[in-house]
Amino acid sequence: MSAWVSTDGPILELVHDAAVYALSAAQWEPSRQFIQYQASDDVAPGLARARFDFEVQIAIGERLPGEQLVLKDGLINASEPEAVAIQVRESHLAGVSSGQAAAFHSYYEARLQRIRRFEESVQSNGFRAISSAEVIDEFMATGSWPVDPFPGTVQDPLLRRAWIENVIRLLKEHPRAFRLALVDRQARPFLRRSFWQIVGDRCLLFAVGPPGGGTKTYGHSFDPDVVTTFRGIFEDLWETLPLSAHDNRLVIARLERAIRRRPRHPQTAANEKSSLFLHRI
Repeated sequence: MSAWVSTDGPILELVHDAAVYALSAAQWEPSRQFIQYQASDDVAPGLARARFDFEVQIAIGERLPGEQLVLKDGLINASEPEAVAIQVRESHLAGVSSGQAAAFHSYYEARLQRIRRFEESVQSNGFRAISSAEVIDEFMATGSWPVDPFPGTVQDPLLRRAWIENVIRLLKEHPRAFRLALVDRQARPFLRRSFWQIVGDRCLLFAVGPPGGGTKTYGHSFDPDVVTTFRGIFEDLWETLPLSAHDNRLVIARLERAIRRRPRHPQTAANEKSSLFLHRI
């Protein structure tokens, strides 16, 4: 695995974002407590080695016990239906070399493992996520998530719809275990540039970088102090949300409204304000 330790750049930005809330940056030494995936070469078209390694690490981290907490401007990849992931994989395999095809197969094997374990993990350990409401409309219009654009655009609108419908199903079938909060992106700008995933008290996984096609930094930490601090930040954010932000009925209604709309230009979707979800965290 091509991991190395970083002492500057995006990891410190992540620490700074956390320090705004926790005032604990002075207790951390990013040179020892954060592992960054740095290899920038592509193992297949659009798939950097760092992103490949990160997907494998997520698949490992998600095997750990404990509730998953996700802060991401978009839906977690493990919530994607298996059939959608397979169809997107097949679209990537067209016209690539045998070596690139092997890389895609390995990447998607890690992804499919995550998808197949996800619902069982939700039922056993619980899951909470904070995302923006705006990004759902953008995904339906463009087929991609801004913070983690790989594996690229989900071209077929029916596959986009199937992904959102799967999340609606999870909300309906596991209302106490699967929780999703939709908030106003403008109130929390770092939703656009960072992604955190915490698994119990054991693991922090993160991506940092500009939204869209910009270069991302991927990494993880198993340091107990780091994981505990980020977990505390998430809990503070969740507690400050109005109940309507993660009210299952309202969230389901918002998602259903998104999949009923016709696709629009992404800028139009980004500028839309939902009267139900103009909340600040």
